[in-house]
Amino acid sequence: MKLTSALLFLGAGALAVAGSPSYGVTFFEPSVLAGKQFQAGEYRITIKDGRALMGAGKQRVDTPVQVETGSEKFKTTTVRYHRADGKMTVEQIRVGGTSTTLTFGETTAATAGVN
Repeated sequence: MKLTSALLFLGAGALAVAGSPSYGVTFFEPSVLAGKQFQAGEYRITIKDGRALMGAGKQRVDTPVQVETGSEKFKTTTVRYHRADGKMTVEQIRVGGTSTTLTFGETTAATAGVN
């Protein structure tokens, strides 16, 4: 019975983000996103209801994100950083193969909910 409940819970969680856009990003150096340090590597970011969900293994982050759609597609995925306290903090990700820009940080918090 507990196994069935656990499987239903996991299935419902997967369906909740199934229709949400999801993008791959590679950090080529240790990077900070929403105050959490991520090692260099490949990650998946899922966007849902103005929030970005990202992680690998036990390390996860759920943070506000501003999603913008431009008029031209980006050739490659690029990450814009801000150096703070000797750490590279992610400010923006331009998603290759799309015209989508994901903006994180204080500017996102200040503009969240403003259309």
